[in-house]
Amino acid sequence: MRALTRTLAVVADITLAADEVCTQLIASARPGSDLHCTITPAEHRLRITIAAHMEHPGVPRRQGIGWHVLDTLTDSLSVSENPADTDPTGLDVVVDFVKHRAIEIGLAEDRGQPALTCPSASQSASPGTCTG
Repeated sequence: MRALTRTLAVVADITLAADEVCTQLIASARPGSDLHCTITPAEHRLRITIAAHMEHPGVPRRQGIGWHVLDTLTDSLSVSENPADTDPTGLDVVVDFVKHRAIEIGLAEDRGQPALTCPSASQSASPGTCTG
């Protein structure tokens, strides 16, 4: 049951972070443009990349509660703004974040043995997640 709870917590973190990014990008995207989301699984982490064509810089906002939520829920977070290839007045904005997944090793915590390890990283304060 603990493993399921940890897994659900990681999924909830990823979903909430992606929802926050998409909400901000959609609200400020150039009319008629597309929102692109790529999920890249790796052995011990998920990388989420969300891109949109914007009219103005500074989205997503890097202050306030939304940014704090993103920073708290993700293990790494970056935003890039580049001039759009097809529109000289617009920007291509890419938000990239990573969430590490804890590895279950099948040992019961109640037997005094660890039930969770983190790959090449240290345990974070959030149950079921890793940092680094």
